[in-house]
Amino acid sequence: MLYFIIVAAACLAQDAIQAEEVSVVETGARRNLAGAQEGKCVMQDSVGTRHEWINTSPGNDPVEKCRAHCDGYAYFGMACAGQINGMYCTCAETQQVESVAVERPMYECLGECIPAGASTGICNSRTPGSRSDTNCPGMTIDGQLYSEWNGYALGASWRTAYYSVVASVDLTCANGYENVAATVLRSAYVDEDWYDVDTIPDYFSAADKEQACWDLAQLNVPNSVGIIYSPKDGYCRGVNNLDNLLNAFGGWWQDTYSHEQNAKSLCVLTSMIPVPETTTTTTVPETTTTTSTTVPETTTTTTTTSTTSAATTAAGLSSHIQKLQTICDGKHSKAAWGRARFAAKELREECDHTAYRKSVRHLRTKLRKGTNKVNTRHWNRVCKNVVRIEKLFTKNC
Repeated sequence: MLYFIIVAAACLAQDAIQAEEVSVVETGARRNLAGAQEGKCVMQDSVGTRHEWINTSPGNDPVEKCRAHCDGYAYFGMACAGQINGMYCTCAETQQVESVAVERPMYECLGECIPAGASTGICNSRTPGSRSDTNCPGMTIDGQLYSEWNGYALGASWRTAYYSVVASVDLTCANGYENVAATVLRSAYVDEDWYDVDTIPDYFSAADKEQACWDLAQLNVPNSVGIIYSPKDGYCRGVNNLDNLLNAFGGWWQDTYSHEQNAKSLCVLTSMIPVPETTTTTTVPETTTTTSTTVPETTTTTTTTSTTSAATTAAGLSSHIQKLQTICDGKHSKAAWGRARFAAKELREECDHTAYRKSVRHLRTKLRKGTNKVNTRHWNRVCKNVVRIEKLFTKNC
């Protein structure tokens, strides 16, 4: 009996802490829901039992951390972003989430209004784009404040945003894979230390096997951006160095590769596939200025033409940085993501300054990770890095 009293007291204390008014970070969390994920915002206690309820640090990816925590459940949920250690994560079964009678508007799970309390659905003074909920002030990640991450709402006071544990992913697949010494061996772009042939059931559809293999690779292969899998059985491997494969084919993705065609498929994040840059060529007549100066018995003719080196512009700015700036000025898309990724490859060798090279490495890491949905949050962060790199280049290079 004493044990149950202690457990009950601990739960009540936890809820009391969550309800306590705190304001450890300024309001106004950075957010953009241009690519919002499909989820459900509900009152915290409306699902019944909060399975695996924890308060923990968000790490560098709160969504994937909570999703992994809820492996084996149908849904993962995030609540009260920013309180105590940074995030609350909980898990739920399908029936719990789908049977909730009253769904709250998603802006409440973004903290855009001020909740009246745990027992009421009243949320006052909504300000779109703000973090009005100071009780749960938003997650701080790498010094930035967030109300959402990759389109996933991170939860607010007494409000939990639930999402499916099985995340759909946008993959592009080729017939077969490459494993030819004269071109590129599989070991150059695939993690040879891990593979799976037992976990994925044979009765899964080809689409379900693809998704299951992707999920396994994400758990077992660091920096995985793709898979090799068999639509016929449970064979699965993870791709961890796409550049090595692309470089073997001049930097381009192929629809068909030489090995095990019609038996296995090579699939990678669509956002990682380079797209040929569309260019418009306009021919402008060259202007030549001829100046003749008369000197006894000598006539000098000087022809002036405008030239720009391939590496830098007349102003001394890297042409590769200019290309990235031009891409950032346009609309974000998977094609633009691919062009930016390959333009960034040339930056690091242009300057030896430590801060510059570190920023370039950071940018390339962001671009290499790709995203299953190229959204505005990712795009804005990449373009802010481009601005920083341009300033460092101008100042130090």
